[in-house]
Amino acid sequence: MIINFLILNNFKSFNGKTAISFANGLTVITGLNTTGKSNIIDAINFALGKYKAKPEHLINKGKKEASVRLVLIGKNKYILSIHRKINIYGEESLCMNGRISDDKNMPYNDFNFTLLDSDSHDQFNRAGLKTFMDKLKEESSKKQVILASTKRDTFDYADQIICLQTGKNKLKIIKI
Repeated sequence: MIINFLILNNFKSFNGKTAISFANGLTVITGLNTTGKSNIIDAINFALGKYKAKPEHLINKGKKEASVRLVLIGKNKYILSIHRKINIYGEESLCMNGRISDDKNMPYNDFNFTLLDSDSHDQFNRAGLKTFMDKLKEESSKKQVILASTKRDTFDYADQIICLQTGKNKLKIIKI
């Protein structure tokens, strides 16, 4: 299963609802520091039950709850909708395809994507980054890869670039 789209609602720096569609292959999420690149990776991991933090670090300032909906598509066009919510008291709820569920029912073995934050490649020099991106591009022919990055050298490898604009968490898809 790969990620089709993501809907954030008051999650971290994203105020209100924000929807993001993902393409097959390699997606690079870019923008200046503090625009929310890592928050998108965190949101996907939160929906999957792989990211935990105090409610005040997950919920947009002044809001009472945050939620993330992740919609995945499988090989036979099977659709899985994962919706996780948290409130200011730390109470979480998880629904899969509209039914109350828990993390033990998460089909991790069916997922065919890799999520990488900028920490995965920031330490590379130009030659090291090229080798890293060559390997990622090859991997993206077998599975979906989503990479948060500020490095322009990653753009040439991307099948999709999602650009975040400073201070507004506005999305702009500039290459598909």
